[in-house]
Amino acid sequence: VVFDSLSKGKLRYSQDYECHIGGAETNTAVALVKLNHSAGWISKLGNDEFGAKIKNTVAGEGVEVCQVLMDDNAPTGIFFRQRLENGESRNFYYRKGSAASTMTPDLIDLNYLKSGKILHISGITPGLSKEAEETTEYAMAAAKESGLLVSFDPNLRLKVWPLEQARRTTNRLLKYADIVFPGQEEGRLLYGTEEPDEIARQMKAYGAGTVVVKIGEQGCIGYENKEKCYSKEIGR
Repeated sequence: VVFDSLSKGKLRYSQDYECHIGGAETNTAVALVKLNHSAGWISKLGNDEFGAKIKNTVAGEGVEVCQVLMDDNAPTGIFFRQRLENGESRNFYYRKGSAASTMTPDLIDLNYLKSGKILHISGITPGLSKEAEETTEYAMAAAKESGLLVSFDPNLRLKVWPLEQARRTTNRLLKYADIVFPGQEEGRLLYGTEEPDEIARQMKAYGAGTVVVKIGEQGCIGYENKEKCYSKEIGR
């Protein structure tokens, strides 16, 4: 769950917060349902009020949550968002030891996984713990072996894990991905470049057939086979 400060300035001065759920994977799942597709979410939440809030909210959007385990021994992760007067925002994560960080490969029901068409993974999950990293790779490998498309959003968050570990793990996981959604910032962190063509080239070298490079508010550029497509906002 996310606690957004309702006032601008450092959190030490904040008194009031808005509470809502956050998550790159759940956002994707909810968006797919709104586009008339079906989606299921595999995860682990604390068996607490925040866990109930997340599970109920995601289920209320039409996403299957039958593969979400409620953990009696670990809490639901939280983070606080600080907004400064100059428009900058900063997140403070409290996810170490959270239920999601204790995920292990036996969480993955292979029959359920194989019933899908696409497995979508965010790079935040493997950054939570060694166990979560192993679970992520297990799921991606199993999906690949079963003939599913594997979609991967690197979504690097250096407050979750160190850059060298993030770089090493991300590049290893890329070998399972069919579709990759990097941003320019991730290109800079991983390969030292924000040039979309070079980011796509680097990621395609691991085997991805489709790379979509996000260009912030301008939209994105897609690379598939030898074709290159621009979103309308870029207008080329």
